[in-house]
Amino acid sequence: KRFEYELNKVLDGKSSSDLALERLGKYVVTKIKEMIMKGSYEPLTSSTIANKGSSQPLIDTGKLLKSIMYKIEVR
Repeated sequence: KRFEYELNKVLDGKSSSDLALERLGKYVVTKIKEMIMKGSYEPLTSSTIANKGSSQPLIDTGKLLKSIMYKIEVR
């Protein structure tokens, strides 16, 4: 839906393709981070919780979340 929305703005002359791609990139990054933070995952084992100090999957130091970015490549 988001892609279609941005595409229609470009086709209607209300946005540029560069701006649409930037918005889509930011949107996808946000959605991925939300899935990591709020996703439903199998519970961690007690040994894993003890080792990492948290019961939240995929998050230890926050480094993974900070590393999620987008890149627009023109071919």
